[in-house]
Order: sequence, then structure tokens, then C-alpha cells
Amino acid sequence: MEVVKKMGADITIGVSLYGNVFPINLNKNKRISKLKAGMLSRFLALKRLTDMDLSKADISLSLKIPNEDYGVFKKFLSGHKLIDCGFESTEEIIKEIKKLI
Repeated sequence: MEVVKKMGADITIGVSLYGNVFPINLNKNKRISKLKAGMLSRFLALKRLTDMDLSKADISLSLKIPNEDYGVFKKFLSGHKLIDCGFESTEEIIKEIKKLI
């Protein structure tokens, strides 16, 4: 956010693609495998960095991508679904955006 503000942005909108990764929704057995724990651990740092950037943005979006568990990278083949998710999330805060403009 600091970079785009230095570049002259009047309003900044931060977008997180990790809104549906945490909190973890455990199944019946309330346990996760070591592999799954390892995969999730890399998103802890990414989520923390994202949260820090979002806190500096004028407006924040945290996308809740359906059926997402380990990140959007495996979903790039269905990019239109990501765009639809972003559109719907933006629609929810459009009034807030208009106030800033």
C-alpha cells in the first residue's frame, strides 16, 4: 500500500485471496495430516503479510473463494470463478467505495 500511495494513489483498495483459508474447518476426526499442516503453514505467513497490507488500505476486500482450502493457485484454470467472486465481494462494499470517491 505504501508504494501505491507514494505513486500518487488517492484511494487504495486491498484484496486478500486468503479469506477462506483460515480459520481451518476440520472434518469429523478433528485432525489434519502432516502434509496438510505443512501446506497450510505456508499460508500463515502469506495471510499475516496480507493482513498487514490490508490494514493500510482505505478499503479492504477479503475474498471468500468457494471450496478453497490451500490457495487460489490451483484454481487458475477456472479464473472466471475468481473474477465472479471478486465482483460479488466488490458489490457488497460499493457504497463504501463511493463515499471515498
